[in-house]
Amino acid sequence: MNVSYLYINISACLLFSLMFVAFMAAEKSKEMRAWIVLLGDMALWSLGSLFMRLNVFPSYQFWYYVSLLALFSIAFLVYNYVYQFANYKNGLVRLIWFGGTVIILVISATGYFLAPPEMLTNEQGKAVFKYAMDWRIAIPLTFFMCIVASIIRMFRRILEEKGTRAPGVMEIIIGCFVLALGNIIQIMPGNTFPWDTLFGAAFAIMFMLSLYKRRMFNTKLVISSSILVVFSSIMCVATAAYFFPRVAALFEEAGGHLASPPVEAFIFLSVLLFIAIVLFKRLLSAIFSDEEQRGYLIKRYSDIVSKTLDIDSILRETVRVIKNELTVNQLYICLLQDSKYVPVCSAMPLKPATFTIAADHPCVKYFEKSNNNSNHIVLREFETNPLYKSLWGSEKELFDKYDISTIVALKDGNSVVGLLLLAEKEKRMGYTYSDFSFLNTVSAIASIAIKNAALYKQVAQREYLFSSMTEFIPTAILIKQKGEDNFCFISANTERVLGLPASYFRERSACKALVDCLGEERADEIVSMLSGSNKAYTCDIPFVNRRDCRELTIRCAFSPITNNGIVTHYVCTVNDISGDISAQELLKNSVEIAQNSSKAKGEFLSQMSHEIRTPMNSIAGLTYLARELVGKDNEDELSEYLNQIDQSSQYLLSLLNNIMDMSKIESQKYEVQSKPFDVEKVLDEVYSVYSVQMSAKSVEFTLDTAGLSYKNILGDEISLRKILNNLLSNAYKFTGSGGKVSLSVEQKLTGDKSVMMQFRVSDTGVGISEQFMQHLFEPYTQEQSENGGKAAGSGLGMAICKSMVDLQNGSIRVHSTVGKGTTFTVDIPYTLCRSVKSETNGTIDCSVLEGKRVLVVDDVMINTVITKRLLEKYGVLVDCAENGREAVEKFASMPDHYYDAILMDIQMPVLNGIEAAAQIRVVKKRYAALVPIAAMTADAFIGDNQAGTGDFCDYIIKPVSPDELYGKLIKIID
Repeated sequence: MNVSYLYINISACLLFSLMFVAFMAAEKSKEMRAWIVLLGDMALWSLGSLFMRLNVFPSYQFWYYVSLLALFSIAFLVYNYVYQFANYKNGLVRLIWFGGTVIILVISATGYFLAPPEMLTNEQGKAVFKYAMDWRIAIPLTFFMCIVASIIRMFRRILEEKGTRAPGVMEIIIGCFVLALGNIIQIMPGNTFPWDTLFGAAFAIMFMLSLYKRRMFNTKLVISSSILVVFSSIMCVATAAYFFPRVAALFEEAGGHLASPPVEAFIFLSVLLFIAIVLFKRLLSAIFSDEEQRGYLIKRYSDIVSKTLDIDSILRETVRVIKNELTVNQLYICLLQDSKYVPVCSAMPLKPATFTIAADHPCVKYFEKSNNNSNHIVLREFETNPLYKSLWGSEKELFDKYDISTIVALKDGNSVVGLLLLAEKEKRMGYTYSDFSFLNTVSAIASIAIKNAALYKQVAQREYLFSSMTEFIPTAILIKQKGEDNFCFISANTERVLGLPASYFRERSACKALVDCLGEERADEIVSMLSGSNKAYTCDIPFVNRRDCRELTIRCAFSPITNNGIVTHYVCTVNDISGDISAQELLKNSVEIAQNSSKAKGEFLSQMSHEIRTPMNSIAGLTYLARELVGKDNEDELSEYLNQIDQSSQYLLSLLNNIMDMSKIESQKYEVQSKPFDVEKVLDEVYSVYSVQMSAKSVEFTLDTAGLSYKNILGDEISLRKILNNLLSNAYKFTGSGGKVSLSVEQKLTGDKSVMMQFRVSDTGVGISEQFMQHLFEPYTQEQSENGGKAAGSGLGMAICKSMVDLQNGSIRVHSTVGKGTTFTVDIPYTLCRSVKSETNGTIDCSVLEGKRVLVVDDVMINTVITKRLLEKYGVLVDCAENGREAVEKFASMPDHYYDAILMDIQMPVLNGIEAAAQIRVVKKRYAALVPIAAMTADAFIGDNQAGTGDFCDYIIKPVSPDELYGKLIKIID
């Protein structure tokens, strides 16, 4: 046998065995386990080859098969290691190669592919082996070439994702190439040197270098393990050499017989080596217990962070554990906030970080890849990665500034919730695989703890928000968990809604609290709803608030809460519906009132149609009769017709005035005018008007002013006249012939200058029923007579009286008996004043109008003619204009003081009265700002306070009363 062949096999066997035992002490991962199995197989391969050369027990054929099967396994085991290194996901291909390898090994054990060689003796007397090669060896070779092709495909994937500069990649590629090259050279014809074994040793060294560069093992631990293995082997051999002769002698003295020395040596060495390895592992665990210490540290860290829900405490504990265990110079924990990662905790709080990392940062994208299980990045490796190199820009400057060398992800599934940024370790030592395993474990625990703390914070915020919200809502909410006795949630508003504090419901069981609160009569329903009912239930209950003793009506609603069809909780809501009930009643009453009002308005329109058509019929008929008498000598009859036409017109005007007054009152545009007047004069004038009508109807009418001490008062004379007219009109209307009507007045001083006037109108008419009495002052209402009809009128008189009295801070009362009569009593406060200047016989001196020139502006010809004729009667010179533009042109074309006054209609085509008056005021004449302009309008809503505003100095309401026309014209001209 060639001595070099033997030495190479012994060296390879020792190398593989030493590495196998040493790496058994390293931290286990899928890749490390694949590496250890590969080393064990290569050690078995070299050992089998060595023992076959030495023809060790039991035979060289046995060790040939051991070596052959181990050799055939190497291809798959190399594939398996590269598979784990590449983090490959195609498990089906690996399963196929595994099954094929098993089949190859089973068939190889039968000697089908390659039978054991024939051992011959050469000329020097040394053993040589002669192999019988045939075509069948091509079958396993073809299979192994397929495995090699799969390995090359995985290398292509590794180069695409990691690049050639990534630590460990080139070493693995070179190692596999060296292993393949050694086996190719080995099978060349005429070769007698063990190239496969030598290149296999080189392959193992390259793979170990790859692991070292990637910090897959603790270097100190592996070196220490190797030293202990060598020491154990030396002790094993020395012990065997010393004790074997003595043990053999003692055994034979006892009558035993051992086999040949090789057999004895093999058995004895195997036993000693087994004992040495066991002792070695125990010694190694006792001396190097870093992993146990880290396991204890991680357990203690997990216990601490799992007991707190404060994120700051979790972050501080995480920083402390990592800094102390890994002796790292600096580290930052960044959490995701508003689409960026912000530093929230660091190992050096006095040196805070001001940077942020975008949520789409290349490192984050790398972590979020669905097929990427890596949880850490070494930046010097990552920046050379072909997939991310194009994205790598200013990030390197940022990490260099803060001495960041490694990034660990805090992940929730595939989502990165935070980043752990670490600087280099002290003494610039790199992170080992064990360190990364520790960091990954800590980051996983921290991620869970941070997520739980964040969820707790969200739940706490929602509970606070919900609790705060329930404090202000009108509904009390009580929630009971199924199977529990007490409520698990009690809203903060129970005291406001029910008058009972939250402690009342907290200190009692749910059923007892509600039964005591809602009443014993509801006990069965409450127990049923809070125990096992699957249906909702609502009931309205009379209730007395315990705090303020208010009588309420509350609505209790019980409802089960289900999760996936299973009842988990019961909720009870209680709210005060007293306001809703009142609102419903109010709405019902409002609807009824609206319907009655609508009905009354319909009846009013029907009544108005009758009331308006009646005088209009009289006016039309009497006008026709009067026209027939024109030119005939029958002046008395003609005069009677004209008087009746005037009476019908006045009645129609009174009717329209009532409607307008009611409209003013309803639209809140009626204004009380406070002016001095003689109340005795008003009473006398009203009496004189109605005494004639009463006398014609044979009704006795009396006026009593004995209680009148002060006749000069300050107040609204017009309103008083309307009130008295409406009251006396009703008394006249509802009092039959032979009846009596009286008007009396009394005064009572209420202060130095204030007096309360009481007016009383009594009649002996038909009276007012009790049913109608409550509707007496409602507008558009009239009481039906016994024959089902209604009296003439608009039904607005009493409503107008009541409103006008109220506007003057007075009161009106009524007392009536059906069939006997009615008495109205009106109290109105007034202010005393000095004597009122009386007009001479109530007549107007129109002589001052003679020779005055007035411009009358109206688009209706008949109105212009009437006004012109009334003015010309007293010598007034009248000019007419059809619209505002013509009026402006006429005024502008005349000299100053040509017109003494202008009577302007408001609603006209071309240019209305308001715009025309405004343009007249700006005409370039000194008199333009001084000329008196009075508005002639049919707008009943204009008031005295509006008369002197704008460009008008007074107003005249249509239809025009001659006395009012003359009086207003004299007033504005003077």
